[in-house]
Amino acid sequence: MNALHPSDYSNLMAEAATRLLRGEVVAYPTETCYGLAVVAKDATAFRRLTALKGRREDHPVSLLVTGSVETKRLAFVPPVAQGLMERFWPGPLTLVLPAFPGRLAHMQSREGTLGFRCSSHPLALALLRRVATPLTSTSANHSGEAPATTEAEVRRAFPDLFVLPDPNPSDEAMPSTVLRIYSGGQTRLLRAGSLDEATLFGP
Repeated sequence: MNALHPSDYSNLMAEAATRLLRGEVVAYPTETCYGLAVVAKDATAFRRLTALKGRREDHPVSLLVTGSVETKRLAFVPPVAQGLMERFWPGPLTLVLPAFPGRLAHMQSREGTLGFRCSSHPLALALLRRVATPLTSTSANHSGEAPATTEAEVRRAFPDLFVLPDPNPSDEAMPSTVLRIYSGGQTRLLRAGSLDEATLFGP
C-alpha cells in the first residue's frame, strides 16, 4: 500500500484523527519506527494503550509534540534542552524533562518527568496538527518485542488496529535517542538511538 493518491491520504488522515479524538489507538509512521498514538490528555485512552502493549502504566510513555512551544506548556525547558531542540527537532531525539505539577499526571514518571519527541515525518506532524493536541509517542510493539518498522509488521502485531500507511518507508531501524535533562542542565543518556552523544554535544 505504498502508492496512494493524495485524496486517499486526506481520507485516511481524517479517519485517523477521528479515531484518536474518540479515544482509539492509531498506528502512525515516524522517521524511525512506527508509533502508537492516543490523545495524551485522555487518561482512559492512555490506559487502553498500555493494556494493548502489555506495558505497565507506571512505565513512562513519551509525547509527540509540534515543537518547543508546546513542550514549554507542559515542562521546564533548561537552556541545554532548548539548544538541542533548535538543533535536532524535528528529528529522532526524545528529551525527558521536569514536568510541571499536575500536567498530564497520568503520564508522568515517578520522578515527575515527561518525555517529548518532535518527529520529522510529514505524516506524523500532519496528524498531530490535525488533532491539535499532543499525542503519545511509543513504539508499535508488544512490550519486550522489537519495534515495528513497517506497516506489515504493525498489522501482524495488532491486526485490529487502524494503521496510517507510510508512502515512503524508512530503512532506519533504530529508535529515537532518549536523553534525560535535569532542571540544573545536567544530562544523562537513557537510550542510545539514531543520534549519539558525540553528535548531540559536538561542535
